[in-house]
Amino acid sequence: MSHPTFSARVSLLVVAVLLICGCSNKRTPVSRSEAIDGGASTLKTGLVEERTAIKTSDLQRLVDLEDIRKLHLDYAAFNETLNVDGLMGLFTDDAVLSYPEEYGGDWQGKEAIRENFIYWMKEERAPFTALYVITNPLITITGPTTAHGRWTFTNYLTDQSGSGPLTTAGGKDQPLFILGMYEDEYRKVDGAWRISRLKLTIFWPKRTFEKLVHP
Repeated sequence: MSHPTFSARVSLLVVAVLLICGCSNKRTPVSRSEAIDGGASTLKTGLVEERTAIKTSDLQRLVDLEDIRKLHLDYAAFNETLNVDGLMGLFTDDAVLSYPEEYGGDWQGKEAIRENFIYWMKEERAPFTALYVITNPLITITGPTTAHGRWTFTNYLTDQSGSGPLTTAGGKDQPLFILGMYEDEYRKVDGAWRISRLKLTIFWPKRTFEKLVHP
């Protein structure tokens, strides 16, 4: 009886190794329907996660827009009620308020802002001497912590019994004082929106409008 040659023995050994490896790596067969179901499930999970992320992002945007609207409405309400402390809580520490020159020009920083509000509120003498009607908000979220807003502004004087700058050309028979526009820059600080820059331009009676800060 002849013995296998060396090369034949090597070949048999290789085949045996391959068979052993094949058995150890053998996987349970998956049917076509199971493969389709598994792929569909993975795709569905991915779509749900994506939609959830989009809804969360949209919800945060709506919350930010509403917070900013309230911020400027609070600005109007605190002006009407002569609430200086309330107003100061609306601004960043480095805020700049830009008014026409006859109203003091730029008020830079909270100390100057407070002093100017106190001065002008002495002129008003009593709450609701001046009514602030702020409408047509156009708010743009420009970043995770920044935003821009534009509002039209109508200002009425309900009491002109005194003298000073807070009087209208028509006196008591003409309470309309200002037609103008606010352009604001907002910044989120410690999770809360604040006004970092406010600019008032006037269309009537004396036009100070030149151009939009943020078209």
